[in-house]
Amino acid sequence: MLCVTEYELTIERFHDMPLDPISVGGIVRTALLSAGLVGKSSGQLSLGLSNALCMYGKTGMAVSTIDVGTLGVGKGIGVGVLLAQPVLAATLASSLSAGGIIGLSAVQLVSGISTGYSMALAAALINTAHPSVGVGTGKLQIMPNTVVAISIFNTAFKAAGLVGPSSIPLATAIAKGLDMALPSAIGFVAIAGSPNIIPSAGIGSGKLL
Repeated sequence: MLCVTEYELTIERFHDMPLDPISVGGIVRTALLSAGLVGKSSGQLSLGLSNALCMYGKTGMAVSTIDVGTLGVGKGIGVGVLLAQPVLAATLASSLSAGGIIGLSAVQLVSGISTGYSMALAAALINTAHPSVGVGTGKLQIMPNTVVAISIFNTAFKAAGLVGPSSIPLATAIAKGLDMALPSAIGFVAIAGSPNIIPSAGIGSGKLL
């Protein structure tokens, strides 16, 4: 697992980072290598994990916000979905175990994936729309879609060349483990739009970029 200094340096390097496979790939590869996952299969795993998170984050996760501020219509911009690494590690470990994926490699997988994904999401960009609040703050909520996640992860793993008998169970377990942790994620967006002095609250919606 990455030490604090390496973690902070990596976050600084990828600050305000869009969820694209190249940017996410660098973070995920570093995390997997630090967890002791090396070799050709590690490169394929990194590619599959990176593509899966980017595709799922941008098209499969339902992003909403709880808004407070002043009456109006605004747009929200934020940086960072804070998904605690220990929480994600716990849900991944549970999901991998339930899928029959156990042993030393499972421990390394949990460490590498949870660290890489937490770091990548912490730098992700957020874009939202707010029909009831013109100026204020939106508290982020992410609602997972496990059926979509499983499909995306299996497709990404196959495209990365991970096609052995354990590929589908592994992709499915990782997707389920991520989804179990996502409701605990937090984040905020700054809402800017039409100014007003009348207080208002509401619900916003959007996506990760």
